[in-house]
Amino acid sequence: MDLNLTDEQIQFEDSFRKFCLREIAPKVEAAEQSGVASSTFEKLGSAGYLGLLHSECYGGQAASAVTAVLAQSILSYYCGSTFFSTGASAGLFALPIKYAGSDAQKEKYLPSIISGASIGCLAVTEAGAGSDVSALQTTLRPLPGGGYRLDGQKAYITNAPTADYALVLARLCRGPEIPKGPSSLTLCIVDLHGPGISRGKPLNKLGLRGSPTGELFFDGVEIAEESLLGRPGSGFRQTMQAFDWERLSMSAYCVGVMQACMDESRRYSRQRKAFGRIIAKHQSVAFMLADIK
Repeated sequence: MDLNLTDEQIQFEDSFRKFCLREIAPKVEAAEQSGVASSTFEKLGSAGYLGLLHSECYGGQAASAVTAVLAQSILSYYCGSTFFSTGASAGLFALPIKYAGSDAQKEKYLPSIISGASIGCLAVTEAGAGSDVSALQTTLRPLPGGGYRLDGQKAYITNAPTADYALVLARLCRGPEIPKGPSSLTLCIVDLHGPGISRGKPLNKLGLRGSPTGELFFDGVEIAEESLLGRPGSGFRQTMQAFDWERLSMSAYCVGVMQACMDESRRYSRQRKAFGRIIAKHQSVAFMLADIK
């Protein structure tokens, strides 16, 4: 097995790093203060980043997972907030549509997400249900004339304050009681600019402040039958599939951030002097740098 990068991947790595240095790095401070700008999504869309894992027919690149992870680690090196916001949109929102959506859903949502013209999010977590998905209380109830009524609240959702669309995980209730277990969990696509939807204030976070996180409230939101993702009751499997990719992405994020820390530590250790020489020459400091590397 050849574990080396291909010539095409090496060329992409070089060009995308130059793009981030030019378009992302100068805007990090502004992003941390005011949020990742919509223009940044559009520029990353034009650069092909948002469509790396998506089909060419929707404007994507149809690249390999290796190329996508390589790009994510580079973006994370320069701005973690941009990584999280774009990942929630092009990854957590768009990938389930890629894998389980109808042709009509793909044509409606994927091109604008891939181009950066629209922003998406995945709304799973609730105040009392995070890793414990079995505790979800958001409900989908059939309406007499067709379609469904969505009621509930989601918390700690990346992109909630700014997203145009959300994939919402809810329990499909056929009767008055809220069912338990994964078999009732269903994903639906929600236009967050529609009636019955409100948003909480963005959380005042300690880090990654440029990636907006907040609450979503659904009060009698009408959901059309064609807005369900896949068949009813398949939401748990679809969500876990999205989380599988998220975990790999988080590894790429950690690599990028750690490399940035390493480079900054090395730079500082070659400037700071103590006891008559730069601290990089002190063995204890050199050991720490070697451990990071």
